[in-house]
Amino acid sequence: MAERTEQRICIKSCFNLGKSCAKTIEMLQKAFKDECMDQSQMKEWYRRFKSGRRSVESDPRSGRPPTGTSSDNVERVRVAVEQDRRLTVRELEDELGISKSTVWRILTKSLGITRVCALISGNIDISILFNQMGTTLKDATPRMTKKKSSAKKSR
Repeated sequence: MAERTEQRICIKSCFNLGKSCAKTIEMLQKAFKDECMDQSQMKEWYRRFKSGRRSVESDPRSGRPPTGTSSDNVERVRVAVEQDRRLTVRELEDELGISKSTVWRILTKSLGITRVCALISGNIDISILFNQMGTTLKDATPRMTKKKSSAKKSR
């Protein structure tokens, strides 16, 4: 976020120095390279300064602030996973009272965990697995039999 503010400061400076929008864009792209904001954003900020805006800070956004991934929730998920690594995302959802998507976001983004429960215990209905993969057992059967027959031929 700080880099965006720096770029807005540069746009404002170029505007105050009398540089054109095109020249400002060229200078920022040269200075910030891959980290540079889009041309449309630069044009928008240039237009704002031209219309009299003084602040380089973003305007406050409306809507609900993000509360799901609060530090308290991240800590609760971390402790629960440390106690039992075999918990699934749904079990964490039920246990902690946090939505499944928020639990998933905390695990992957905040904690860097890609798999919570890699072991599957109990009997598995294979049709459920195929449904989750977006295919049916009938669709997968020819592929499975082809692999087996080709494996026998190669031996």
